[in-house]
Order: sequence, then structure tokens, then C-alpha cells
Amino acid sequence: MNSEGFRIVKLGKIYSKYPFGIKSIKDYEALRNIYLEVKENELLAILGHNGAGKSTLINVLTGQLEASSGTAEFLDYNI
Repeated sequence: MNSEGFRIVKLGKIYSKYPFGIKSIKDYEALRNIYLEVKENELLAILGHNGAGKSTLINVLTGQLEASSGTAEFLDYNI
């Protein structure tokens, strides 16, 4: 990608019930395969009902949470 705007590719976040990657039926998938591309000078609004993953997406993009899968690029930097 060129250095204008940002791109999110296959971003996912799973809140695990147990540590060390132990799977459980109580694991919660907050984000599933998010694809998004925003070009320079475009506006973006994130809308959705309660529990849709809006805050989780912002927290992953700002580095407050670690993504379970996928990547996000901003100005050619992998965040």
C-alpha cells in the first residue's frame, strides 16, 4: 500500500476465558475478519449497536489491546 490513509486486513480479537491459548466455549469473539481501507482525506464513522465491537476496534488500532489475528497499516507502519 502507498503511504496515504490506512488499511485493516483480516483483523480479529478473541477474549479468551483461559490463558495460554486454551480453547473454551466461553471464549468471546469481539472482532471477526475486519477489512477496511480509508484513503487520505476521507472521513470515517464507526456505527453499531451495543456490543458490536466498536470500542474493541479502536482499542486494537490504538495499541491498548493486542489483536488476535490480522494486521492494520497506517502510513506504511504495521500497527
